[in-house]
Amino acid sequence: MTLREGDLVGIVLNTSHSRARQASTLSHEIAHYVLKHVPAHVDVSPTGLLLLSEYSDEAESEADWLAAALLLPRAALMLKRRDGKSVREIATEFGTSEQLCEWRLRMTGVDVQLKRASHSAR
Repeated sequence: MTLREGDLVGIVLNTSHSRARQASTLSHEIAHYVLKHVPAHVDVSPTGLLLLSEYSDEAESEADWLAAALLLPRAALMLKRRDGKSVREIATEFGTSEQLCEWRLRMTGVDVQLKRASHSAR
């Protein structure tokens, strides 16, 4: 959850979630802030705190992409895969889930690029 009080912005994480999930959630919420997304729906607490929620599908998608890129930069993925690191090793090193790491590898095309490079070097 993201809270806003004047110029102050706070993000509340669910501590029952894994560290990897918390990192993903935090990055996602920061992405909304950095991208200056305006929520489609805003609630106000009885004390006047703004509870930002319900962004558009487009804004959610943009925040997902930026959050994943911040957590697992393409250049870092390329270096780790060239070094022979597995998805599990990379995810552990960067504090993400294996699922997010696999998704970033697919979306960035790192493995495809490395495979093509190894075939052309033969």
